Amino acid sequence: KFTPAESAKVESALGMQQALRHEAVAVPRLAAIPADLRTQDGNLWLARAAARAGDWESVLSATQQLKFDNERDAAGWHYWQARALEQTGEKRAAKKLYAK
Repeated sequence: KFTPAESAKVESALGMQQALRHEAVAVPRLAAIPADLRTQDGNLWLARAAARAGDWESVLSATQQLKFDNERDAAGWHYWQARALEQTGEKRAAKKLYAK
């Protein structure tokens, strides 16, 4: 029996492997993990796989959970978060993030 955190860690690892192989099941698997329990790597791979699939809601969910130590590492992901905001109709918020 796993705790919710342990289950999330296992599901993140399995979902990342599926995303790496470009399997369509990776996005729903990773997206099903509660956002507060998804690992950083799980969020990164969810964002990548979801962007590839055009699932902008999942891109937005994943990028909003990412944590970085410095702005340089975060810059590329700000673009994808802005792109997801734009694609989901949040044009004003996207414009602010693009400007950043």
